[in-house]
Amino acid sequence: MWAATGEPWALPVTVGAGVLVDIDHGPDLWWTFALRRTPAASFVLHAWEWLLGLSVLAFVLGFPWWLVAVCVGYGLHVSTDHLFNRGRPLAYFFFYRALHGFRMARVFTEGSADRAYVTLEKEVPIAVWLIDWWKARKARKAL
Repeated sequence: MWAATGEPWALPVTVGAGVLVDIDHGPDLWWTFALRRTPAASFVLHAWEWLLGLSVLAFVLGFPWWLVAVCVGYGLHVSTDHLFNRGRPLAYFFFYRALHGFRMARVFTEGSADRAYVTLEKEVPIAVWLIDWWKARKARKAL
């Protein structure tokens, strides 16, 4: 991105847009693992609709380097997630997930929640610790 735009900040903006989008998994993971509810697939920021909106905005604004970097980082994230996360063909459209009540089983193949927990254990162990702490706290309150 730096080479394409000539802007040194384009690289960290691209990486940031591609990584920070995962913050939206937090509520779904909490809902599923800490609260022990039916696995949800809301992850609001993971949607092709947002990339379309960002692309239109970039066009309207004359393709500023920072918005091009955001579009590339975000687009790479959503496209690789779509390719590798075993979702149904329309799984990465927010309105499709909404149409199916954000139910993980209707949008993704079975076992997606289990894979998510294994990934969470590997990549964000503090989140697993927090979930375990919450479960233990709730168990103590129930006594």
